[in-house]
Amino acid sequence: PVHMAGDDMPPEPDAEAAKADVAKGDALVLVVRRGQVEVHVKAVAGADGDVGEAIPVTLRPSGKVLRAVLLSPDRALEEGSAP
Repeated sequence: PVHMAGDDMPPEPDAEAAKADVAKGDALVLVVRRGQVEVHVKAVAGADGDVGEAIPVTLRPSGKVLRAVLLSPDRALEEGSAP
């Protein structure tokens, strides 16, 4: 980009760097653990988020909403499940 004398505008932030790991509406696999039992359920992200953050997720097809911590861009662990 061309900068003029006196142009003190900072460079525009990299759009890719600001993008969340998971976008609202993305498909996820929700992992729910209860003791020795582990269940994998299809879910949808209810908000944008980065790996390590807790977001609401909607179970498919029931529509029930739970909070889960993002493990990766396509997997989340229900809050309260043992790691």
